Amino acid sequence: ATSYSVNNYDSIIGISSSAFVSVTLPSASVAGAGKILIIKDQTATTRSDANRIAISASTGEKIDRDTTYSLSGDNPALTIYSNGVDNWFIY
Repeated sequence: ATSYSVNNYDSIIGISSSAFVSVTLPSASVAGAGKILIIKDQTATTRSDANRIAISASTGEKIDRDTTYSLSGDNPALTIYSNGVDNWFIY
């Protein structure tokens, strides 16, 4: 398993590991309003649920209405933006 904590300077995060990956988002207030992040599976294989990319919001924050979001399947990607206060939103 691999873990990655997103930095404020990150904008595109390419995941090349085919194993389970945990990605932790920064606080929306630290990231700032309008901060956009793209998280993309760069492997050439179908990603199983067991080997998903698990994206977690900071403590007390949400990604839309959930504290986590998972990517699996064929070439999944996620694009989100921060409200600058306490949430990330998928678009």
